[in-house]
Amino acid sequence: MQRVQLTTQTEPQLVGRVLVSLGLAHASERQRFFKYFHSVAAVRYASHRQQRAYVSGNRQRQALLTAIELGRWAEKAPRPF
Repeated sequence: MQRVQLTTQTEPQLVGRVLVSLGLAHASERQRFFKYFHSVAAVRYASHRQQRAYVSGNRQRQALLTAIELGRWAEKAPRPF
């Protein structure tokens, strides 16, 4: 897995790279994400209804939200000894 340096990319660029890797290569998909959430952090506070509206039955969009949630879990996890 390739490690991405966050300091060299903006949030929209990083979301765009993830969307491309999920098969959602169109710029309109990145625009759709930021239309619904405005930022990756905003996904945390989005209602289930808002998330469902964004996903709209698309498995790749659901995978993106799941990956964001997984990242949040990893960030909160205690460091293993």
